[in-house]
Amino acid sequence: MYCVLWWQRGVSAMTQQAPAFKDGAPIGGMGRRNDFLPNTTDWLGRWRLAANVSNDWGMNRNAQHDDVIYSGIDSIHLQDQAVTESMGLILDHSLEHLAPSDQMITRTRRRLLMAARALRDKDVPPPGVQNVGVFHDARGGYFVSDDRSGWQDAYAEQLALASRPTPTTMYAVE
Repeated sequence: MYCVLWWQRGVSAMTQQAPAFKDGAPIGGMGRRNDFLPNTTDWLGRWRLAANVSNDWGMNRNAQHDDVIYSGIDSIHLQDQAVTESMGLILDHSLEHLAPSDQMITRTRRRLLMAARALRDKDVPPPGVQNVGVFHDARGGYFVSDDRSGWQDAYAEQLALASRPTPTTMYAVE
């Protein structure tokens, strides 16, 4: 299950054109459309993606073979979901060969495990529960910039806009 939230008339990946090459050709695997199964009355019977483990997340072997979509799955979210769900319930991380760029993943895993164990063993609430303000500036997402300054400056500007949206950045001018 996943959620996508944005403010009214806000900008998100779902409201923008899918990324394309300079010649306008779509980049394979960057699809943004999700098809859902019909809702049922069971506990988890709503908002279930049609592409799932039972159909290999809609993997298109022809697109994969023809180098149109490397993974064969036409959505970054579905690619992530396929990787996550195909691991099974427990994954032996001792077999991983992580690169330095994976440090954030290992540190996040470690912090989550430490927080879960502290809650279980010592009834210590996870970080941020008692001070939710620490999450105020936490943002995910991406942006495309024509700005020729350094990426750090462009990122800082986008983060400031996302952290403290103004009426002009919150609502599209019609």
